[in-house]
Amino acid sequence: MPLRGQTLIGVGLPAPVHGWAGLGCERSTIHRFWANAMGRTDRTRKLLWGRSGNRCARCKRELVTEPTEFDHEAVVGDECHIVAKKPRGPRYDPGFSPELVDGYDNLILLCKACHKLVDDQPRRYSADYLRALKQQHIEYVRASTEPRPREGPAGETSQRPAWPDIVEKEVGVLWSHRADIPEETVLYRFRGRLLATVRSENVNGPTWYELYHLRNGRYVVYTASVHRMDYSDAHLHGVNASGEVDPPLTLERLRREFPALATKAGLREVIDFGAE
Repeated sequence: MPLRGQTLIGVGLPAPVHGWAGLGCERSTIHRFWANAMGRTDRTRKLLWGRSGNRCARCKRELVTEPTEFDHEAVVGDECHIVAKKPRGPRYDPGFSPELVDGYDNLILLCKACHKLVDDQPRRYSADYLRALKQQHIEYVRASTEPRPREGPAGETSQRPAWPDIVEKEVGVLWSHRADIPEETVLYRFRGRLLATVRSENVNGPTWYELYHLRNGRYVVYTASVHRMDYSDAHLHGVNASGEVDPPLTLERLRREFPALATKAGLREVIDFGAE
């Protein structure tokens, strides 16, 4: 039993003179008090932002904007609960331990628009869905930042890593705030290696590009765009969709249609003259 003057380690709150039972507190109430007092730690927040790569787990938007001539950077990301902390919150589970509600496993990093979307539609964006989305995003960040072996003159690398697990990508309208543009997606699965990622932006919004190299030597490019925060759509270039003919995304076509991706992946065209 805590003695007079003792404190809860790491919190600095005085313990009751006669212990928690002397206050008539049940164990569940004590656990909830302890969880609320602790909150999310600096270590938890660093893990979340670091493993998420400073990007929204859903739309991949960068969550710290560049400073302007007159203003500092703006943080547009939220550390969101997967299982709500309060009883009336989205995806609240009375059986979920209050001690874990602010833990790393129950948090996902989202932009403010996606945060509102997943909380307004908790049936579609269930706790299991968000956990899977978070894990896929972490794998995407790791694949995007891993150092890659440099290619030799013949386009071959001295050391090729093993082919990764199957990649899953949603294609179609990912989310929408417009009644005339309903959400509708198709899930594509393929085995490929992520070679490069590029982000561009225009007056309508940002677009993200991902270049994958398939085992059969072909390439595919996944693009996801946000249109004035009204809706977001995604496309997969280099594959057949809905029976429509899509010519293979050869190296020549890749260099022609996606030059920034090809350059970043080290696949830019090299013209030799007088080298020998």
